[in-house]
Amino acid sequence: MKNPAGFVLVAVLVAACSRDNAPSATSPTAAAPDTAKSAPVVPSNPLKNVYFGNFHVHTMYSFDAITVGCVTDPDAAFRWAKGEAIAGGGGGPDHKIKKPLDWYTVSDHAEYLGVFSKMTDPSSPLSQLEIAKRVTSKDPAVAVGAYTEALNGISTRQPDPKLSDPAIGHTIWQEVVATANKHYEPGKFTTFPGFEWTSNPGEQNLHRVVIFKDGARVPDIPYSAIESDREEDLWKWMDSMRASCSLSHTTAMRATA
Repeated sequence: MKNPAGFVLVAVLVAACSRDNAPSATSPTAAAPDTAKSAPVVPSNPLKNVYFGNFHVHTMYSFDAITVGCVTDPDAAFRWAKGEAIAGGGGGPDHKIKKPLDWYTVSDHAEYLGVFSKMTDPSSPLSQLEIAKRVTSKDPAVAVGAYTEALNGISTRQPDPKLSDPAIGHTIWQEVVATANKHYEPGKFTTFPGFEWTSNPGEQNLHRVVIFKDGARVPDIPYSAIESDREEDLWKWMDSMRASCSLSHTTAMRATA
């Protein structure tokens, strides 16, 4: 997890080509005209604009981020990307980007999406779970220990059913999508609903950020490594959506002998 202010910006280059398809003024056997017409002037930068943004962003809705102190929710993350100052947490100064971005995706982990963050709300039933006491502990080691326990359960194909209730996942995902749609400003700031599929079989990170081009065409719930940690299964699921794409996100983490 990284604080939004420290994210590496990604540049997207959108290019378009044009060609003159007008039919020839002469037949193939006709003599060339005495004076050739000048070729049309091609603009120096036709649709080759660079746009800056980020596809890989975690907030307190990711179960790793919140246990290491992240206080930024998806709404605040989008506001930061648009140039607003947001609370940095830990008694530090506010965070504000020097220049607003052009596009942004909040791609929290699909696994237990938003569940740990809801444990901070005393009115939420999730706050009554045993693990909630550790997730919200003031002791960083205890909080991170809760995250490690949850991750190990996913990695060994033994997820906690109390944390992966589809009904809860659906509600939180709809909130995430609605937040992305709310911040979309056509022609000014583009948002993409998304999530991170966090597979790590044998401690080999196979993480993929999945984004959707249209906030109106999203699944009822994200596809997570709880369903499958095989990339082939992710591809099949994505193909059934017909409206998503995936970006590889590599890390230096590898299994050791």
